[in-house]
Amino acid sequence: MQDKKLFKIGIDAQVLYDRIIQVNPGEIITYEELNELIGRDVQTDAYASLFTARNKARSINRKAFGVMPNVGLKCLEDDEIVGAGHKALDRARGRARNGFKTLICLNNYAGLPDHLKIKHNTVATLLAMVNRITKPKTVAAIEGVISEKMEKLTFSQTLEFFEKK
Repeated sequence: MQDKKLFKIGIDAQVLYDRIIQVNPGEIITYEELNELIGRDVQTDAYASLFTARNKARSINRKAFGVMPNVGLKCLEDDEIVGAGHKALDRARGRARNGFKTLICLNNYAGLPDHLKIKHNTVATLLAMVNRITKPKTVAAIEGVISEKMEKLTFSQTLEFFEKK
């Protein structure tokens, strides 16, 4: 069986990857430098190659990069990585809320075939749950529980937390 970390990527992505893994936390690598490496614009033509290189650096080298618009990529420091995770939660909440609002725009729920009613209700339930569990008050409450333990909650501990609420 092939190791999941050994996957093939295009030559441009490999060149970009080889360069970005050399960047240390807190340092910035400019789009200009990356463009010169492969002879293409990484913000347009070679966006997919840069995306692949960033994902590979994150999964293999545990290096996360933030985007500095029209400047380049910044190798994130630990505090910035935590902030990026929190920002992802906020985006997930917003997307869940917007997805739910779209789902309730149905004109004729009763006219849907049963398999679509099931799909609709499943997605609506999950989106409502994501919205609720990512509310700032809920996140703060979980932070309170975690501050006592100083470790991540397991899945079952998290479910127990929500059963008590």
